[in-house]
Amino acid sequence: MLCQDGGVYKKIFKTKYLVFEYAIINKKAKIVKFHYLNVYNLVGYSGKTPITMQIKKNIWYNIRPESVKKWYCSTKTPKLFIDRIIECINKCPHIEDKINIITNITAQFESLKSTQKSNKLIPVSEPITIPQIVIPEKPLSYRQRLIENIGIETIREKERKVQTVPVCELIPQVVIPEKPLSYRQRLIEKVKKERLSRIATKERKAQAVPVC
Repeated sequence: MLCQDGGVYKKIFKTKYLVFEYAIINKKAKIVKFHYLNVYNLVGYSGKTPITMQIKKNIWYNIRPESVKKWYCSTKTPKLFIDRIIECINKCPHIEDKINIITNITAQFESLKSTQKSNKLIPVSEPITIPQIVIPEKPLSYRQRLIENIGIETIREKERKVQTVPVCELIPQVVIPEKPLSYRQRLIEKVKKERLSRIATKERKAQAVPVC
């Protein structure tokens, strides 16, 4: 990408990386912190290779980020990044046409230095404009929608009328059917009725006997 037309400008001066630090809390991801960085801030320059690099089976794949603590080191500059990239190109065993690639990258960087007043990039600590996040409004409840339509006074009047209605009118009367008597209970009731009938008959006979 760097050796393409305008590649150095796009990669170093135009491309920014937004890196998030997060924590898992109650099975949810919470963003703790974020970093707004240039590519030359992300990489390291003190490893086995000129720039921290992913290497598998002697094949150089991608540049890799350094630890978070070293991202804000003041010695990391665009020039240091270009110099180390050129070293990587020279040392990489499977890059072809190294001279033309290095010449192209160097020419682009020198041209940018001559056209800009300073070769320093935007400081990492520069304030970042964060877009406003629009939180959707919570849907109105049924009572709130009524208030919007007919007004709070009408709602309160209806509520007062409901409160004055007797509770017995609001709660329907429930008739619980009687449980049928068992055979034993029916016999007891029958015996009671027969005894009462005999007693009533004796009383009537006693009243009918003359006192003399």
